Amino acid sequence: MNTILVAGNLAKDAELRAMPNGKPVVSFPLADNTSSSVPAIFWNCAYISEKAPNITPYLLKGSSVTVVGNIVFKEWTDKNGMTQKTANVYVREISLQGSKMTADGTPVSYKKPPLTLSKPKAVVEDFATDDDIPF
Repeated sequence: MNTILVAGNLAKDAELRAMPNGKPVVSFPLADNTSSSVPAIFWNCAYISEKAPNITPYLLKGSSVTVVGNIVFKEWTDKNGMTQKTANVYVREISLQGSKMTADGTPVSYKKPPLTLSKPKAVVEDFATDDDIPF
């Protein structure tokens, strides 16, 4: 079993969806900023858990988080016929490290309207063997 720990900032607000079995999944891109001289590495993260709806309002663009999970590399063909590769993290644990700040330095309020689960983009049968987790 492989394990990866990634700390970074969310590149955009997290998206909450439902798998066909009704289980919630929250997905988000995480930018791993190792230094200012090296470009960031972007990880596609998916957290499949009944806790996903509770944590989603806190996963805002710019928020600092640490995730622990399994890394899965996927290869796919884009619309131009080019082979693309992505590194995805199936998150087992997530920890909020800091809040997103407004321009004047005050924390952003995390109160958002109630979230609803959207229909999945792809059929997901089994978490462990799936190639189509919605990112």
